[in-house]
Amino acid sequence: MADNNGEDKKEPPAVIAEQQLTQNIAPGIRPPSDNGTPTPETKATVDDVGENPYNNYKKGDTFKGEIIDDVYFVDEKYIIFKCVGTPPGIIYDYKGEECQNNLKKIQSNLSKLLASLSLAGEKEKYLYNIASVYAICFNGDTDGANLLIRQIYMQSTLYDRTLTIGKINYLAYCLGISIAAVIAATVMQYVLNQEFKGALLYFKIGTLGSIGGFISIAIKVGNSNMNFDKSIPLQILSAVSREFIGIFSALAIYIFIKSNLVVGAVATSGNPYLFYAFAILAGFSESFIPDFFKVIETKNLGQQNNQADRKST
Repeated sequence: MADNNGEDKKEPPAVIAEQQLTQNIAPGIRPPSDNGTPTPETKATVDDVGENPYNNYKKGDTFKGEIIDDVYFVDEKYIIFKCVGTPPGIIYDYKGEECQNNLKKIQSNLSKLLASLSLAGEKEKYLYNIASVYAICFNGDTDGANLLIRQIYMQSTLYDRTLTIGKINYLAYCLGISIAAVIAATVMQYVLNQEFKGALLYFKIGTLGSIGGFISIAIKVGNSNMNFDKSIPLQILSAVSREFIGIFSALAIYIFIKSNLVVGAVATSGNPYLFYAFAILAGFSESFIPDFFKVIETKNLGQQNNQADRKST
């Protein structure tokens, strides 16, 4: 940018870092295209550096034992790329004491940021921004690099808070559905006439399935990959769907048991708490119903094979 006197005016580091964080562009640098060849914006820069080996590397090449997945930034003094791996990481290499000294100036703040992102499991989300920090640093703007580190940290912290609030809300919606089911079952026990008492048992089974579903959600919510930062209506819809999966699973298990397809001893025991226990298990475990189907299928196949053997003899 030029000022009123026609001289170039350099943007302050704060402005540069803010542009980088919002636009994913490091100052004065453009990443190569997908096939590893320089884009028009970087070709002149690359041609000026001559036979620097950094510019010869592209996606799929091996650099010091690491396979390059994407070259983020390349210059006559350094190369910064994403390596292939699980999870993927940032690899960089540089030449000269200037880059080394600049890196030392941001190393402390950068190490804290990387540790924070790794702990939260969000390092992969900010790979390009981290690569931009290195590029800004190697270009000599350590103030801008440190400012960008702070902005990434603030952004990740804000996201963590949003995620935590989303998890709490999701648990609250699920708990509300379970409590509503318990209240409804209790009210129906005293309101329904004797002729509808049979329907009450199904309602109790469904309620216990809902409770089992909530227990499962409460245990797994910390490690869940679900998108908890979505809108409130979507969160409510997700909570309702998960709770109803627990309700229907409990009812399905009850019907299977009463039909003597599986666990016939429970069906004839006369102990209602056995049904209640299976209802909670069905709501708790999403794999409970599929496992039951496998048991039924195996049992039926065994019976068919036995009948075929008897006919053959």
